[in-house]
Amino acid sequence: MIIHLFGSTTPVGNAFLKLLKDNGYKDVYQYTRNINYKNQIYLNMERPEEFSPCKFQKSSIIVSFAPIWITSQFLLGVIRSNPDFFKYIKKIIVCSSSSVLTKRFAFNKFDKELFSKLRDSEEIIVDICASLNIKYMIVKPTIVYGSFGNYKDKNFSRIINLMRWCPFIVLPSNSGLRQPISCRQLANVFFNLINNQKIFDSFKSSSLFVGGDSILDYNKMLFLIKNSTKKNDLARNCIFIKIPDYLFIFLTFPLSFFSLKFYESVLRIFADLSNFTPQSEITNQKLSKFPDKF
Repeated sequence: MIIHLFGSTTPVGNAFLKLLKDNGYKDVYQYTRNINYKNQIYLNMERPEEFSPCKFQKSSIIVSFAPIWITSQFLLGVIRSNPDFFKYIKKIIVCSSSSVLTKRFAFNKFDKELFSKLRDSEEIIVDICASLNIKYMIVKPTIVYGSFGNYKDKNFSRIINLMRWCPFIVLPSNSGLRQPISCRQLANVFFNLINNQKIFDSFKSSSLFVGGDSILDYNKMLFLIKNSTKKNDLARNCIFIKIPDYLFIFLTFPLSFFSLKFYESVLRIFADLSNFTPQSEITNQKLSKFPDKF
């Protein structure tokens, strides 16, 4: 089975690639727009007409960790310029985001546009697979954290840096639920979807919302992140100050005059963004504690 892998230069993509190598997968074609990467095929996904896949007559799978709006337009372009490529494609598995659900009713322009891009891109991929009779899976993870190799996440790394520079962080007394998943866990989800036909078939061709095994409130999540750092890390000195919810909303309201996007992200502290499929149900591994390795 040949695997065409897009977006391997991300924490999840890099972890997924290592899983493939550790489990003996050899026919893996990696594509990148960085000409300096060795053992990878140069490709600018925004110029699909330049895509020249290696000739093969063997069952293949497309796996993409690239932004789904780039992936969907790339696949559309390849259908026009190189339709024979899809003759042997048996599955398409792409990474989207749970933001297509959690930001559906956002009021700031950035998040509304993000929701539209995610929704439209998913619909394009579903239509492509339906027209070509290709099985598909659109994986929509919640908060993804952790680093792998030289690639760092953009979620918890920023939070830890904030803790290092701020002597204290003000939080509301009550906060919503989260279900963070590490890049290693998410990579393992993708690996099981291509390596275990029963697991793939159990979800059928569909969308899969996935999260970690731990569901915890936002305040608890920050506390655990802080305690996961090394004992001499400056983040350990950061103090969390809880105040009444109404006071927190009152104090943060002025942020709306400067950035609606940032203000709405602050308000999402109160929202429950959880109850997705735990990664252990897909990987059949024992329940993992939070946080996993960074």
